[in-house]
Amino acid sequence: MMSAMFGRRRLRVVVPLLALGLAAAACSGGNNVPVNSSGFGADASYSGNPAQVVTLKYSSFEPAVVTVHTGDSVQWSWQDFGIPHDVRVLSSQGQILAQSPTMTSGTWTYTFSTPGTYPYLSTIDAHMVGTVVVER
Repeated sequence: MMSAMFGRRRLRVVVPLLALGLAAAACSGGNNVPVNSSGFGADASYSGNPAQVVTLKYSSFEPAVVTVHTGDSVQWSWQDFGIPHDVRVLSSQGQILAQSPTMTSGTWTYTFSTPGTYPYLSTIDAHMVGTVVVER
């Protein structure tokens, strides 16, 4: 009887601790963070001046909507305290035009060559969305 009570008490302590450990592991960056190293048009050697800079900060894009002209570049700048994000630029039909690698700091730049409205998002944080409007 005594060992059965001790076993139940131990389970009451061990099971919540196990659940907490699994939850912490699921929330950690670790290997669960999607990484796309291909870049889909990332221009790592970009050295010009971007027409607009979007800052990734507080798990949002600031500003979320920017307007540029054909041939202009938009630069995304990671300043979110080491939180990993990426940027995926889509066509108006939803096709992937470009995607940055998953980053915690630094910048990534994309040049827009055709007028239109281009949504962009973070594939890691579903509420992080924005738009680039490209005028002639």
